[in-house]
Amino acid sequence: MASIQAELDSFLAFDTRHYDDARNHLLTIVDISGIHITAICPCKCPQQSPFRAQLLQIGLYPATQKSPRTAFTFQLLESFRLMNLEYKVTTMSFYKYPRRVTNPILPHATPDQYKELLRISRQWRYLQNKLVFGFAHDSRVKVKDGDLAYFCPACPQPGVNLSEDWIED
Repeated sequence: MASIQAELDSFLAFDTRHYDDARNHLLTIVDISGIHITAICPCKCPQQSPFRAQLLQIGLYPATQKSPRTAFTFQLLESFRLMNLEYKVTTMSFYKYPRRVTNPILPHATPDQYKELLRISRQWRYLQNKLVFGFAHDSRVKVKDGDLAYFCPACPQPGVNLSEDWIED
């Protein structure tokens, strides 16, 4: 959490010239190291990005696009994606870990962000697939059915691993 706080301090510029006191609010940050509630003062300079974009720039994925109150670290989302892919860990099983790290005695006393994690993890997986398949940098390109599917060399593919006369066989 110390590294997250340091990034927040350096990026969001906790200085009275960069935010108005009326917009100070608490942000719940769900990280692999636990669930943390911290005061966030987004930069309010005229040329500054919206708050949700500021969160993304420092490695926090907001749970909502309008007035985010919860954010998940990229590290947590990527850890869940890989554990789900490799070990078939369910969202509920994975979410028990940060809750237990936060409060080992009463994990259910921590904020419940399970529904948000369900939604955000699906968004994260979709964005990672777009990145892998080359659709991440141009939002004008429409993703068609099958564009985000991996090529399977074991599956029969006419002209690839099937002979030309496979229909007659």
